[in-house]
Amino acid sequence: MQTVHTLPHAKAEVAVRLTAVLCIKGGLSALDPALSSWWRWWRATIPGQTLVCWRDGASSAWRPLVAHGVEQELLGMWTPASSPGAPRSIQWADRAYDHGELLGHSVTWLDLPAVLGQERVSMICLRLPEGTSAALLTQLGEVSMQTLPLWWGTAGYALDYVSGRSDVAAQQMAALARRYWCAQLLDLTSLQWDALQGLPGVNWLTWLSASFVEHRGLTLDDLVQALGAASGERVFHRRSANGLSVAAGAEPVKGDINQSEPLAPYARIAHIMKGLVLETMTPLAGPLARPKVLKAWLNRFEAPQVWLQADISHE
Repeated sequence: MQTVHTLPHAKAEVAVRLTAVLCIKGGLSALDPALSSWWRWWRATIPGQTLVCWRDGASSAWRPLVAHGVEQELLGMWTPASSPGAPRSIQWADRAYDHGELLGHSVTWLDLPAVLGQERVSMICLRLPEGTSAALLTQLGEVSMQTLPLWWGTAGYALDYVSGRSDVAAQQMAALARRYWCAQLLDLTSLQWDALQGLPGVNWLTWLSASFVEHRGLTLDDLVQALGAASGERVFHRRSANGLSVAAGAEPVKGDINQSEPLAPYARIAHIMKGLVLETMTPLAGPLARPKVLKAWLNRFEAPQVWLQADISHE
Protein backbone atom coordinates (compact mmCIF):
# COMPACT_ATOMS: atom_id res chain seq x y z
CA MET A 1 0.00 0.00 0.00
CA GLN A 2 1.33 3.44 -0.91
CA THR A 3 2.53 5.33 2.17
CA VAL A 4 1.57 9.01 2.43
CA HIS A 5 2.58 11.16 5.39
CA THR A 6 1.22 14.59 6.27
CA LEU A 7 2.57 16.68 9.13
CA PRO A 8 -0.21 17.91 11.44
CA HIS A 9 -0.80 21.67 11.37
CA ALA A 10 1.58 22.04 8.42
CA LYS A 11 0.88 22.31 4.73
CA ALA A 12 3.18 19.67 3.31
CA GLU A 13 2.77 16.20 1.90
CA VAL A 14 5.46 13.66 1.11
CA ALA A 15 4.91 10.15 -0.26
CA VAL A 16 7.12 7.08 -0.16
CA ARG A 17 6.44 5.48 -3.51
CA LEU A 18 7.80 3.40 -6.37
CA THR A 19 9.82 5.57 -8.71
CA ALA A 20 12.18 5.08 -11.63
CA VAL A 21 14.51 7.73 -13.04
CA LEU A 22 16.46 7.36 -16.29
CA CYS A 23 19.34 9.83 -16.74
CA ILE A 24 20.63 10.75 -20.19
CA LYS A 25 23.54 13.12 -20.79
CA GLY A 26 22.59 16.13 -22.90
CA GLY A 27 19.21 16.91 -24.41
CA LEU A 28 16.51 14.52 -25.58
CA SER A 29 15.85 16.40 -28.82
CA ALA A 30 18.35 14.34 -30.83
CA LEU A 31 16.80 11.07 -29.66
CA ASP A 32 13.40 11.23 -31.36
CA PRO A 33 13.54 7.73 -32.96
CA ALA A 34 14.87 6.21 -29.73
CA LEU A 35 12.28 8.03 -27.63
CA SER A 36 9.50 6.89 -29.95
CA SER A 37 10.66 3.28 -29.66
CA TRP A 38 10.89 3.50 -25.87
CA TRP A 39 7.49 5.20 -25.65
CA ARG A 40 5.80 2.57 -27.84
CA TRP A 41 7.09 -0.11 -25.50
CA TRP A 42 6.00 1.65 -22.31
CA ARG A 43 2.52 2.49 -23.65
CA ALA A 44 1.99 -1.22 -24.32
CA THR A 45 2.72 -2.17 -20.68
CA ILE A 46 -0.06 -2.48 -18.12
CA PRO A 47 0.77 0.85 -16.39
CA GLY A 48 1.35 2.53 -19.75
CA GLN A 49 -2.13 1.59 -20.93
CA THR A 50 -3.66 3.52 -18.01
CA LEU A 51 -2.30 6.89 -19.22
CA VAL A 52 -5.20 9.02 -20.45
CA CYS A 53 -4.05 12.66 -20.34
CA TRP A 54 -1.00 14.88 -20.75
CA ARG A 55 0.33 18.41 -20.27
CA ASP A 56 3.44 20.30 -21.28
CA GLY A 57 5.74 22.23 -19.00
CA ALA A 58 4.25 25.56 -19.99
CA SER A 59 0.74 24.65 -18.82
CA SER A 60 -0.96 23.27 -15.73
CA ALA A 61 -4.00 22.17 -17.76
CA TRP A 62 -4.38 18.48 -18.57
CA ARG A 63 -5.46 17.47 -22.07
CA PRO A 64 -6.93 14.10 -23.05
CA LEU A 65 -4.92 11.68 -25.12
CA VAL A 66 -6.49 11.16 -28.53
CA ALA A 67 -6.53 7.56 -29.75
CA HIS A 68 -4.53 8.09 -32.95
CA GLY A 69 -1.65 5.80 -32.06
CA VAL A 70 1.58 6.37 -30.19
CA GLU A 71 3.40 8.02 -33.08
CA GLN A 72 0.64 10.61 -33.49
CA GLU A 73 0.70 11.22 -29.74
CA LEU A 74 4.31 12.25 -29.88
CA LEU A 75 3.95 14.30 -33.06
CA GLY A 76 1.24 16.33 -31.40
CA MET A 77 2.99 16.82 -28.07
CA TRP A 78 6.75 16.73 -28.38
CA THR A 79 6.91 19.99 -30.31
CA PRO A 80 10.15 21.85 -31.05
CA ALA A 81 11.54 23.98 -28.25
CA SER A 82 10.56 27.65 -28.22
CA SER A 83 14.18 28.53 -28.98
CA PRO A 84 17.30 26.46 -29.74
CA GLY A 85 18.63 24.91 -26.55
CA ALA A 86 15.55 25.78 -24.49
CA PRO A 87 14.41 23.16 -21.95
CA ARG A 88 11.21 21.22 -22.57
CA SER A 89 9.05 18.99 -20.43
CA ILE A 90 5.97 16.88 -20.93
CA GLN A 91 4.01 14.76 -18.49
CA TRP A 92 1.44 11.98 -18.88
CA ALA A 93 -0.86 10.70 -16.13
CA ASP A 94 -3.61 8.17 -15.49
CA ARG A 95 -6.12 10.98 -14.82
CA ALA A 96 -6.30 14.76 -14.59
CA TYR A 97 -4.99 15.78 -11.18
CA ASP A 98 -5.53 19.01 -9.28
CA HIS A 99 -2.52 21.10 -8.31
CA GLY A 100 -0.82 19.62 -5.24
CA GLU A 101 -2.61 16.28 -5.53
CA LEU A 102 -0.60 13.07 -5.30
CA LEU A 103 -0.19 11.66 -8.81
CA GLY A 104 -0.99 8.02 -9.41
CA HIS A 105 0.91 6.71 -12.41
CA SER A 106 2.76 9.43 -14.31
CA VAL A 107 5.63 9.70 -16.77
CA THR A 108 7.65 12.91 -17.11
CA TRP A 109 10.19 13.75 -19.79
CA LEU A 110 12.64 16.55 -18.98
CA ASP A 111 14.70 17.72 -21.95
CA LEU A 112 17.58 19.76 -20.52
CA PRO A 113 20.21 20.80 -23.07
CA ALA A 114 23.46 22.43 -22.01
CA VAL A 115 23.21 25.94 -20.60
CA LEU A 116 26.07 28.43 -21.15
CA GLY A 117 28.19 25.50 -22.28
CA GLN A 118 27.52 23.51 -19.10
CA GLU A 119 26.18 20.02 -19.81
CA ARG A 120 23.14 18.79 -17.93
CA VAL A 121 21.37 15.47 -17.58
CA SER A 122 17.95 15.01 -19.16
CA MET A 123 15.58 12.63 -17.42
CA ILE A 124 12.60 10.36 -17.79
CA CYS A 125 10.87 9.99 -14.43
CA LEU A 126 8.18 7.38 -13.79
CA ARG A 127 6.00 7.54 -10.69
CA LEU A 128 4.61 4.03 -10.56
CA PRO A 129 1.49 2.51 -9.00
CA GLU A 130 1.98 0.38 -5.91
CA GLY A 131 2.01 -3.26 -6.94
CA THR A 132 3.98 -2.69 -10.14
CA SER A 133 5.74 -6.01 -10.64
CA ALA A 134 9.43 -6.52 -10.05
CA ALA A 135 9.56 -8.21 -13.46
CA LEU A 136 8.27 -5.07 -15.21
CA LEU A 137 10.75 -2.84 -13.37
CA THR A 138 13.55 -5.19 -14.40
CA GLN A 139 12.35 -5.11 -18.00
CA LEU A 140 12.18 -1.30 -17.84
CA GLY A 141 15.91 -1.23 -17.22
CA GLU A 142 16.68 -3.73 -19.96
CA VAL A 143 14.60 -1.91 -22.58
CA SER A 144 15.93 1.49 -21.54
CA MET A 145 19.55 0.37 -21.82
CA GLN A 146 18.87 -1.19 -25.22
CA THR A 147 16.95 1.80 -26.58
CA LEU A 148 18.36 4.94 -24.96
CA PRO A 149 21.92 6.23 -24.41
CA LEU A 150 21.47 5.78 -20.67
CA TRP A 151 24.05 7.37 -18.36
CA TRP A 152 22.60 5.66 -15.32
CA GLY A 153 19.17 4.82 -13.96
CA THR A 154 17.50 3.74 -10.75
CA ALA A 155 14.24 2.15 -9.61
CA GLY A 156 12.69 1.38 -6.24
CA TYR A 157 11.15 3.45 -3.48
CA ALA A 158 11.80 7.17 -3.31
CA LEU A 159 10.59 10.15 -1.31
CA ASP A 160 8.20 12.21 -3.42
CA TYR A 161 7.54 15.84 -2.51
CA VAL A 162 3.86 16.24 -3.34
CA SER A 163 2.79 19.65 -2.09
CA GLY A 164 3.22 22.32 0.55
CA ARG A 165 6.02 24.49 1.81
CA SER A 166 9.40 23.16 0.72
CA ASP A 167 11.02 23.67 4.13
CA VAL A 168 8.23 21.78 5.90
CA ALA A 169 8.35 19.01 3.30
CA ALA A 170 12.13 18.77 3.65
CA GLN A 171 11.77 18.41 7.44
CA GLN A 172 9.35 15.57 6.84
CA MET A 173 11.59 14.02 4.19
CA ALA A 174 14.52 13.95 6.61
CA ALA A 175 12.42 12.17 9.23
CA LEU A 176 11.10 9.68 6.69
CA ALA A 177 14.59 9.06 5.29
CA ARG A 178 15.73 8.11 8.78
CA ARG A 179 12.93 5.57 9.01
CA TYR A 180 12.89 4.27 5.42
CA TRP A 181 16.54 3.54 4.67
CA CYS A 182 15.94 2.16 1.18
CA ALA A 183 13.98 5.18 -0.08
CA GLN A 184 16.08 7.48 -2.26
CA LEU A 185 16.12 11.26 -2.35
CA LEU A 186 15.55 12.01 -6.04
CA ASP A 187 15.19 15.76 -6.48
CA LEU A 188 14.98 16.26 -10.24
CA THR A 189 16.07 19.89 -10.10
CA SER A 190 19.30 18.93 -8.33
CA LEU A 191 19.83 15.80 -10.40
CA GLN A 192 20.20 17.74 -13.64
CA TRP A 193 23.68 18.63 -12.32
CA ASP A 194 24.40 16.02 -9.63
CA ALA A 195 23.66 13.04 -11.89
CA LEU A 196 26.60 13.95 -14.11
CA GLN A 197 28.97 13.28 -11.23
CA GLY A 198 27.53 10.29 -9.39
CA LEU A 199 24.64 8.32 -7.93
CA PRO A 200 22.41 9.72 -5.17
CA GLY A 201 22.87 6.51 -3.20
CA VAL A 202 21.65 3.08 -4.26
CA ASN A 203 18.16 1.68 -4.72
CA TRP A 204 16.62 -1.70 -5.46
CA LEU A 205 17.65 -1.52 -9.12
CA THR A 206 20.60 0.42 -10.48
CA TRP A 207 21.44 0.57 -14.19
CA LEU A 208 24.93 1.62 -15.17
CA SER A 209 26.57 2.49 -18.47
CA ALA A 210 30.24 1.73 -19.03
CA SER A 211 30.91 5.41 -19.72
CA PHE A 212 29.44 6.49 -16.38
CA VAL A 213 31.40 3.87 -14.46
CA GLU A 214 34.61 4.84 -16.24
CA HIS A 215 33.89 8.51 -15.50
CA ARG A 216 34.07 7.54 -11.82
CA GLY A 217 37.42 5.82 -12.29
CA LEU A 218 36.15 2.22 -12.28
CA THR A 219 35.31 -0.39 -14.91
CA LEU A 220 32.39 -2.75 -15.38
CA ASP A 221 34.84 -5.62 -14.89
CA ASP A 222 35.67 -4.27 -11.42
CA LEU A 223 32.02 -4.18 -10.46
CA VAL A 224 31.14 -7.55 -11.96
CA GLN A 225 33.92 -9.21 -10.00
CA ALA A 226 32.81 -7.64 -6.70
CA LEU A 227 29.14 -8.34 -7.35
CA GLY A 228 29.88 -11.93 -8.26
CA ALA A 229 31.60 -12.43 -4.92
CA ALA A 230 28.40 -11.24 -3.19
CA SER A 231 25.99 -13.43 -5.16
CA GLY A 232 25.15 -15.50 -2.08
CA GLU A 233 23.93 -12.38 -0.26
CA ARG A 234 20.83 -11.73 -2.40
CA VAL A 235 22.85 -9.41 -4.61
CA PHE A 236 22.09 -9.94 -8.30
CA HIS A 237 23.61 -8.50 -11.44
CA ARG A 238 23.35 -8.89 -15.19
CA ARG A 239 25.88 -7.59 -17.67
CA SER A 240 24.97 -6.88 -21.27
CA ALA A 241 26.44 -5.10 -24.25
CA ASN A 242 24.63 -1.96 -23.06
CA GLY A 243 25.80 -1.86 -19.46
CA LEU A 244 25.21 -3.43 -16.06
CA SER A 245 22.01 -4.03 -14.07
CA VAL A 246 22.27 -4.50 -10.30
CA ALA A 247 19.48 -5.64 -7.95
CA ALA A 248 19.35 -5.59 -4.14
CA GLY A 249 17.20 -8.63 -3.46
CA ALA A 250 14.24 -10.02 -5.37
CA GLU A 251 11.92 -7.02 -4.98
CA PRO A 252 12.03 -3.42 -3.77
CA VAL A 253 11.57 -2.61 -0.09
CA LYS A 254 11.25 0.68 1.76
CA GLY A 255 13.78 -0.38 4.37
CA ASP A 256 11.49 0.47 7.29
CA ILE A 257 13.70 0.07 10.37
CA ASN A 258 10.56 -0.09 12.55
CA GLN A 259 9.42 -3.20 10.66
CA SER A 260 12.80 -4.98 10.41
CA GLU A 261 12.75 -4.97 6.62
CA PRO A 262 15.86 -6.49 5.00
CA LEU A 263 18.64 -3.95 4.52
CA ALA A 264 21.58 -6.31 3.95
CA PRO A 265 21.43 -6.49 0.11
CA TYR A 266 21.20 -2.70 -0.13
CA ALA A 267 24.09 -2.29 2.30
CA ARG A 268 26.24 -4.76 0.37
CA ILE A 269 25.61 -3.00 -2.93
CA ALA A 270 26.23 0.39 -1.32
CA HIS A 271 29.63 -0.89 -0.23
CA ILE A 272 30.49 -2.35 -3.64
CA MET A 273 29.36 0.77 -5.50
CA LYS A 274 30.72 3.31 -3.02
CA GLY A 275 33.03 4.70 -5.68
CA LEU A 276 30.02 5.60 -7.86
CA VAL A 277 28.07 7.48 -5.20
CA LEU A 278 28.18 11.25 -4.82
CA GLU A 279 30.32 12.53 -1.96
CA THR A 280 27.69 15.18 -1.34
CA MET A 281 24.53 16.49 -3.00
CA THR A 282 23.15 19.87 -3.90
CA PRO A 283 21.55 21.20 -0.69
CA LEU A 284 17.75 20.97 -0.64
CA ALA A 285 15.83 22.64 2.21
CA GLY A 286 15.43 22.30 5.96
CA PRO A 287 17.76 19.68 7.47
CA LEU A 288 18.52 18.48 3.95
CA ALA A 289 20.22 21.80 3.25
CA ARG A 290 23.00 20.87 5.67
CA PRO A 291 26.01 19.23 3.98
CA LYS A 292 26.72 17.05 7.03
CA VAL A 293 23.18 15.67 6.99
CA LEU A 294 23.26 14.93 3.26
CA LYS A 295 26.66 13.26 3.54
CA ALA A 296 25.46 11.16 6.47
CA TRP A 297 22.42 10.05 4.45
CA LEU A 298 24.52 9.17 1.39
CA ASN A 299 26.80 7.03 3.59
CA ARG A 300 24.07 5.59 5.84
CA PHE A 301 24.81 1.97 4.96
CA GLU A 302 28.56 2.42 5.42
CA ALA A 303 28.29 4.42 8.66
CA PRO A 304 24.79 3.83 10.11
CA GLN A 305 25.49 5.42 13.48
CA VAL A 306 26.52 8.68 11.84
CA TRP A 307 23.19 8.84 10.03
CA LEU A 308 21.20 7.88 13.13
CA GLN A 309 22.94 10.63 15.11
CA ALA A 310 22.77 13.32 12.42
CA ASP A 311 20.94 16.44 13.55
CA ILE A 312 17.74 16.61 11.52
CA SER A 313 15.96 18.94 13.91
CA HIS A 314 14.21 22.04 12.61
CA GLU A 315 16.24 25.22 12.99
